[in-house]
Amino acid sequence: MSEISSWEDIENDQFFKQLLDVDSKKTDVSQLLSVAQQLNKLGQAIEVLNAELQRQVLVNHEDLLSQATWVEKLEGVLFIMQSHIQSLLSAVERLRGKIIDPFNRIEMQTIVLARLHETSDLLRRVSRMQHLSKRLNAQMSSITQGPDIVKAANSLHELEQLMADTDLNGLDVIADDQQAIKTQRATVQRIATHTLTQGLQAMDRTKVSTAVQVFQNLGIIGSAVDTTIESTLAEIERISTESLDVSFVTNPDFGKRGAPGRAAIPSPGSSGNLRTRIWENLERLFQDTLYTQCLQIELLQRILLEHHMKGFHDLSEKFWDKVNALLAKVLIERAQGKLLLNIY
Repeated sequence: MSEISSWEDIENDQFFKQLLDVDSKKTDVSQLLSVAQQLNKLGQAIEVLNAELQRQVLVNHEDLLSQATWVEKLEGVLFIMQSHIQSLLSAVERLRGKIIDPFNRIEMQTIVLARLHETSDLLRRVSRMQHLSKRLNAQMSSITQGPDIVKAANSLHELEQLMADTDLNGLDVIADDQQAIKTQRATVQRIATHTLTQGLQAMDRTKVSTAVQVFQNLGIIGSAVDTTIESTLAEIERISTESLDVSFVTNPDFGKRGAPGRAAIPSPGSSGNLRTRIWENLERLFQDTLYTQCLQIELLQRILLEHHMKGFHDLSEKFWDKVNALLAKVLIERAQGKLLLNIY
């Protein structure tokens, strides 16, 4: 059995190869050696290792001492850093407690304050709406002077702004007021329409101005003017159609505002008078109906411009263009229907 005296002997020995190299194939060397021989080899290897360790320590003792010193320093630095980190974590936790808790309280108070503000604003609007509703009822039920539709329209305008700015639907406390406001608005609009019609027929500037102011406050001045123009054109079309209709020309009751009488068929003896009657009807159409309606529209335009309404500076011109187109249509229809006599 060879002696073990160096590292090379340990590396080259078959017995130690089996112990050091896990990939080496097992041989029968350990079986050939007795237990005493194996223990002897192990003892020799241990002595070699101890001798080598001592030699390495002697050779590199300065480096080992330096590394040991640095390890101690690093441990000291790590200990200091750990204490600093713990202090920092404690400070962060204290700061968190000083910030998070007040923030949560402030956030909750802000939410409560916002809800209180919304509630107070809603209560203020409800109170204002009830006050305006009472004032509107008083304006519409005046016993001495009758309904003051101008002031009522102002109240309605403010009420509609309140209801448009805030959703007040579903509040039982003002449900009756909302229904009353809708009814009063319809009443004011109906009275204003009637006042405008009467004012135009009588050429009364005061009534027309009152109606225009009411429609302006209600925000429907455009539709009101369009409705007036349409009704005026419809009246002109009706009268012009009747003026050129033989049935109406031969009817002695033609020209009255009541319902037309039974249609009469012209007889041969009365045909000579048809031309005269048609010219008379056309003369009444232009001198009475068209002239009066144009004066009414011109009055309406002046009142609108006095109230600084935009978009109505050419109302009369547009109306006259529509009248010309309407008369042309009626003349063509009467000629094609062969109900207009040859008066030329």
